Amino acid sequence: LEDGIVEALAVEIGDSVVGGQVIAVLDSADIDAEISILEARRSKAMATQTSAETAARLRLAREQTAWATSQSKLVAIRAERDRQQRLVGQQVTTSDRLRDLDIRLAALEREVVGRRRTIEMLQSGLGATDNPLASAEEQMDQEVLDRRIAALVTKRDRLVLKAPASGRVTAIERRPREVVQTGQAVVRLVPHTASHIVACLTEREAQEVAVGDQAVLWPRDGAPTMTGVTVKIGPIVAQHATRCRTLVRFPEWGREAFITVDDAPLVPGQLFDIRFRAVADPSTVATTDEGHNTPSWLEMKWPS
Repeated sequence: LEDGIVEALAVEIGDSVVGGQVIAVLDSADIDAEISILEARRSKAMATQTSAETAARLRLAREQTAWATSQSKLVAIRAERDRQQRLVGQQVTTSDRLRDLDIRLAALEREVVGRRRTIEMLQSGLGATDNPLASAEEQMDQEVLDRRIAALVTKRDRLVLKAPASGRVTAIERRPREVVQTGQAVVRLVPHTASHIVACLTEREAQEVAVGDQAVLWPRDGAPTMTGVTVKIGPIVAQHATRCRTLVRFPEWGREAFITVDDAPLVPGQLFDIRFRAVADPSTVATTDEGHNTPSWLEMKWPS
């Protein structure tokens, strides 16, 4: 990732993303200005030697590249605008940032439409014949400019941050208008994979949980609720690890239950509150105050 300033953020913590999805965009104003200067120099150098059709082809390539970049930025800024609108609706922030995004979004939408029309015009006006090439020295100068412009375009493309694979956003390290340096993360993701959770049961709880029981899990970090199935229970009662104790200084004993959660974006060390339900045993059906039959639950919470 290149050094820069975060211009727009297209995701939030807990969002699921797919590989290649735009998740953030860094400000490219300086690079855009440098590319414009080099393109002007190249256009001037080619003015007397390059045919109108060749110039149109070069302009077409530039417009297509710029249009693709603007499209990526438009997606990210729309997502950032939607996020800010939610925050304003929740009265978490003021509407100043939202108004700024509306202005930028309108300008970018006009730019995308304008570039699309320019591309269509250039495509319709291109001929089939190129004029002779410029002199060898002039051609070399043009090639140097072309390489410099291509390098800048590649650098600008790297300012559009995309998800390397499908997963879930677990952390936002940099927000819009914050500086990010090479090597620093903007967004952290965990892949969607089959995962398991280890639940520390007391001796009494272990007697009420069996393989096949369903589990509902509430992540302590505020992530969405998950469901799973108990696939294994430790065979013996043993002393719990420190993380499972109510008071760290005092040992506790129990058994471990292993819960499989398919396609769950888990984070190592993540804590949960858990409720188990025995789905196969009819004795787990209890009667509520209203007289309706409902499954009985075993609820357990990790020490705070």
